[in-house]
Amino acid sequence: RYTGQNDIILGTPIAGRQHPDLENQLGLFLNTLAIRTCLDEKHSFSDIVLKQKEILSNAYQYQDYPFDELVTKLNLKKDTS
Repeated sequence: RYTGQNDIILGTPIAGRQHPDLENQLGLFLNTLAIRTCLDEKHSFSDIVLKQKEILSNAYQYQDYPFDELVTKLNLKKDTS
């Protein structure tokens, strides 16, 4: 609402401990899962929440894909803002 954008991508942290060998290991295995959301003024808040639930459920299958590799392969311009 504040930016006027209707297509946003947010990164959500993922624990990165899917492999059984990592269960008892010490250390940070954090990864970032990029979640894309297209907002439409026609949809209610509850519609958006239900859609996000579906998107997140489907996205978890890709949680082991390294975020840095994704950014590199997409050849995206990095913007720290």
